[in-house]
Amino acid sequence: MTQQTLIDQLSSLKASTTRTFNDLNMDALGTATQILRIIVGAKDDWGEGHDDVESILIDKAYIKHTFASRVEAMSYKDTDSGNLDTTAINVWDFLPWEVKIPFEGNQSEKPVELKKGDLIIWVMLSAHNNKIPIILKITREYLSTAGKYTAGRIYEACLERGTLDDNIQKAVDDYINNLE
Repeated sequence: MTQQTLIDQLSSLKASTTRTFNDLNMDALGTATQILRIIVGAKDDWGEGHDDVESILIDKAYIKHTFASRVEAMSYKDTDSGNLDTTAINVWDFLPWEVKIPFEGNQSEKPVELKKGDLIIWVMLSAHNNKIPIILKITREYLSTAGKYTAGRIYEACLERGTLDDNIQKAVDDYINNLE
């Protein structure tokens, strides 16, 4: 049996306390929201995607954007092809969003793990209660530690633009239509 240092002995308590403070910090950032996580099947050696799409509902997540509460909701579409015009670069597409999922302060409880490449759908409501889906793609994951335990996770995401595959679009439409 290896000898543990004082930090190793205290890290379990420290991690639990740090998780609780991280959760309280998230609560101070704003209201928790529900999101849909879409996991897309991996591409094969030929670059062809698989039709595997898994949808997971996450009841409590915090989404924070680092800019002044502005999101470009509408884009120009090419009338001939129906595709979004991608000839111009919009800086808002590259600024990161933070996605946090709480631990609930319990050391044994794990937060939902997002993975790089996952799509998450966050639905905002307009002044007239129209549903506006914001589609984000997870690009990075950051961990905070307390001793030898994970004490927090923050995911970085960017806006996903363009046309979605039919099976992904169906999952998004089903989620939006069933949202109350």
